[in-house]
Amino acid sequence: MPDTAPESRELEPREQEAIRLVQSGAVAQAEALFKEILSDRPDDHEILNAAGAVVAQQGRLVEAYPLFQKAFARAPEDPNVAGNLAAVKRELAARANEGDGDRTKTRFNKGVAGRGEELTDAQKDRIRHLASNYPDVDFGPVGL
Repeated sequence: MPDTAPESRELEPREQEAIRLVQSGAVAQAEALFKEILSDRPDDHEILNAAGAVVAQQGRLVEAYPLFQKAFARAPEDPNVAGNLAAVKRELAARANEGDGDRTKTRFNKGVAGRGEELTDAQKDRIRHLASNYPDVDFGPVGL
């Protein structure tokens, strides 16, 4: 289950209430509150991550994915964000491949050839190093 709690700073009262709602099972109400907070702080990666998590908990992974992507773009070093993005991407890929014996038909496998050719060896090594921090994440689909 994706992690909802922003952890790197003191939480404001609305954030505390949203987390309390999640913990009590009122996920839809927590989602509304996180989205309200996002209207005030649209670039806050912790709130984007938490909003994505509550959307994902309701089974709406396609809607959660861009929230996690936006959070990751703002804080790629945050393991909660990276883990949630990877988990949702993995589940979406699995759903896309259900009943499809030929994985080449899914959009997750199109355009892989040639990725990374413009990167320097130092950049590729840095990416591999960062990916090593997530041993449970399969980076095979992106060539790592």
